[in-house]
Amino acid sequence: SASSLNEVLGRVAGVTIRSMGGVGSSSRISVRGLEGKRMGLYIDGAAVSQMSNFVSLDDVPTDMIERVELYKGIVPYRFGGTAMGGAVNVVLKDYPPRYLDASYEVGSYNTHRANSVFKRSFANLGLELGLGGLFVASDNDYEMTLHNQNDLRVRRGNDAFRKAVLGGSIKETKLWFDELKSEFILTSTRQGIQGIDWDYRSAHNHASSFLVSLEAKRKHFFVEGLDFDFSTAYNIGRYGLCDTARVRHAWDGRTYPTLSPLGGETGPFASDGHHRSHDWIGKLNLEYTLRPDHALNLNLYGTGTWQQPHNELMDRSLGYPANFDSRLTALTTGLSY
Repeated sequence: SASSLNEVLGRVAGVTIRSMGGVGSSSRISVRGLEGKRMGLYIDGAAVSQMSNFVSLDDVPTDMIERVELYKGIVPYRFGGTAMGGAVNVVLKDYPPRYLDASYEVGSYNTHRANSVFKRSFANLGLELGLGGLFVASDNDYEMTLHNQNDLRVRRGNDAFRKAVLGGSIKETKLWFDELKSEFILTSTRQGIQGIDWDYRSAHNHASSFLVSLEAKRKHFFVEGLDFDFSTAYNIGRYGLCDTARVRHAWDGRTYPTLSPLGGETGPFASDGHHRSHDWIGKLNLEYTLRPDHALNLNLYGTGTWQQPHNELMDRSLGYPANFDSRLTALTTGLSY
């Protein structure tokens, strides 16, 4: 059995998963040689590519997945966005009206995974409540041989990964909308950084975020045959690199001064980043059925991000400001018949 979504996708013909390391490391999905921004990543039709600093497909436990839809080539219009090479859509299970599940998994490299799901439905009110969470921890350390240092055998560490996610949802199906749903997601991540030429001991990346979303659907929206599907999400995040070590460690145990007098074992400058980001996504899909075999579809997909980097220690270490605010907005419109 597969313990992660990346392992599941890696077994599909034409799909290649390029991982940069152990549990929690960044990975890229390649379909027929196309990857990165050419690929769309979705969970129940909601895009997660823009939130890659905080949420990834591999965060979804495999026992919560109903199926994985893989689109090679043309991306269905209902997803929206700018992906041209294909898309991966993870469809989550639809649990019974009353449901509680919890699991715990232990793996190699001292890996621990725990997740839980709770659902309660009130049919007479058309109300559904859901709550879930997961926690992943792994040391990710291992031994390796340095052939350029007389076959020195060392333990490569400082790649510990910790991630916690808590989410909740409320859905109503007996209002004017056929379905009105709101969700929230809290995340917290910490991951060490491994060295190759040097033995990194304390440098790490950290990130945390809070996301809220709203989704509304209605068939025959004011006009017979017109279907309305709207969703939006807003995320506030904090992230950064912390590298304040005052010495560098060689693999043979000897210590050396850092390149910057202010510290930093991974490069020529120290870092204590506390960046902020504001991200939003909005999608509107209108489909008008002219006849049973004829339909007109309009899809509007908008995204925006506001980055507010703050790393005073890095600026002092470099001797000049290197972090500036930035904004980016995009709107993609699709019309199909």
